[in-house]
Amino acid sequence: MTPARTSDTDRLAGTVVGHYAIVSMLGRGGQGVVYLARDTMLNRLVALKFLPPALVDNECAQQRFVREARTAAAVRHPNICTVYAIETTEEGQPFIAMSYYEGVTLRSALNDGVLSISEAIEIAAQIAEGLSAAHAQGVVHRDVKPGNVMLTDQGVRILDFGLARFIDSSPITAAGSVLGTASYMSPEQTRCEPADPRSDVWSLGIILYEMLTGAPPFTGSHPEAICYAIRHDRVPSLLTSALGVPKTLRSIILRALTKNPARRPTAYALARALRSLQMPDRASGTLSALVRSPNAWRGFAATFTPAYTALVTAASDAVHALKSSTQRIRSLN
Repeated sequence: MTPARTSDTDRLAGTVVGHYAIVSMLGRGGQGVVYLARDTMLNRLVALKFLPPALVDNECAQQRFVREARTAAAVRHPNICTVYAIETTEEGQPFIAMSYYEGVTLRSALNDGVLSISEAIEIAAQIAEGLSAAHAQGVVHRDVKPGNVMLTDQGVRILDFGLARFIDSSPITAAGSVLGTASYMSPEQTRCEPADPRSDVWSLGIILYEMLTGAPPFTGSHPEAICYAIRHDRVPSLLTSALGVPKTLRSIILRALTKNPARRPTAYALARALRSLQMPDRASGTLSALVRSPNAWRGFAATFTPAYTALVTAASDAVHALKSSTQRIRSLN
């Protein structure tokens, strides 16, 4: 969902819908228009998501909209956007009332440049923890991408469950339809196969790669070319030690981006692997600093990251070498 432009028709600003006083438009996309509003009953700010006017009479869009509210509301977790209710206007138009978060989207943060390793690990770990909770409730997001991740002082929030579905539910969209954003689709999604939790893990692997390198690993001049690259190309070897990316982190990313979904880790396992890379005294405050002043924090991080990451890389490689030596000694015995 993109931020609202001043030229957008802010048709609901200044009006009252039920017990919500609408303040302004926050953003709009193909599947929804989001407004900032005040809940006059509970005296709190909320975000209200409406179907775009062009889709109000579209039965399929209406069904997806209701399912979005139900799937998101089924998961209660600090890294998942909280849905309060689904209600309707006097004219019968449904809307979703959900938490309002102050912060920046990961897409916006990435537009300013790559993140430090500590930032990327912390953000990816929180996304993985949120996805793990969703998967445990039988919910697959199916559209995990930087634009659907909000960075706040309180942590990461996964947004927009517009394409989400329960694992055992019947599809609303016609068979053979491709849903999602091409650069973040899993190979099975590009083949129009059903997406399961492992597809979300692939998308998170793409995000983690992009946070460290500045671009998704699979690109093309049009969506079909991107999908072909996802199915057939190897992951570009940009995650070298020259970037300061430890071997263990490179291995985690490559496992998430395995073409065969059966060989990918679960979101829970991915979260644990990422947390194991963190130094406790460095993880705290990483995200809040990024949200408050992205450019200043990256400048600060850039001052110290090369030495730190070189140390981590050397230590990681030393551990791998030690393990290999131990295994060789054991084999000789």
